[in-house]
Amino acid sequence: MTAHGRGAHEYWLIYDADQDINKNLVVFLHGYGASNPGCYGGWIKSLTEQGNAVVFPKFQIGTFLPRTNAFTHRTEEVIRDAKKQLNSDHQVDVTSLILIGHSIGGVIASNIANNHNENGLHVSGLVLCQPGFKYLKLGAHDTYKRIDSNTFLMVITGEKDHAAGRKFASHVYESAHLPTNKTRWIEHQEVKTESLQLSAHHKDPVSPLKELDSRNRNLVIGGAYLFCETDLVDQNAFWNPSIDLIHAVNSSQQTLELTESPDWIVSLN
Repeated sequence: MTAHGRGAHEYWLIYDADQDINKNLVVFLHGYGASNPGCYGGWIKSLTEQGNAVVFPKFQIGTFLPRTNAFTHRTEEVIRDAKKQLNSDHQVDVTSLILIGHSIGGVIASNIANNHNENGLHVSGLVLCQPGFKYLKLGAHDTYKRIDSNTFLMVITGEKDHAAGRKFASHVYESAHLPTNKTRWIEHQEVKTESLQLSAHHKDPVSPLKELDSRNRNLVIGGAYLFCETDLVDQNAFWNPSIDLIHAVNSSQQTLELTESPDWIVSLN
């Protein structure tokens, strides 16, 4: 994991040094305030184990006083810089750009894909995990009809996610009008049995891993390390579907297929 840039333009480039880096660039966009790759370390590690290079942009400083309109532009600049960095340091010429966003990160990812004619960044795949927020627009566009029709879209929501709900996810899914073979919407549901207890809340995508801790701290990051954990929800609801989307991007079949999942993950499309 190497750090690049400064301030709100800082980002971390993460890859598995024991294997060749492929031509996918995965941009992981954190939820509000969670600007430390260690917060999502388990998920990021699952992506790098597939040979993907992962870019984790900071895009904000501090926890409060949001400037959401600037987040998208900062991230676009980081992506362009990271592509040059990969080419310079590892001779990797990126051919597929995949954006994964949790919460406000999902809004930023959607905006970047919607802006492709202006920013010159062609997004091959989008994974929107519990995107947006119920009560705030967070810089969201009025429509996402400009997302390229060749883009794969995966939407993941949580049954008990009362922070984001399905509002923004539905807005993107419906206004993008992407082909049905390129879209999937899944929801992970709460499980309460004698043998298994699994939540379906907004914090579930957080999977702390000290190995990827960048050492920056705020209230959100501290809370992530104290109160979040990695369990079956992470592997089945977030990690596997995002890897499935990347496989679809690289496949000649051009159809988004999901690996077999437990019955507490249901399709909403």
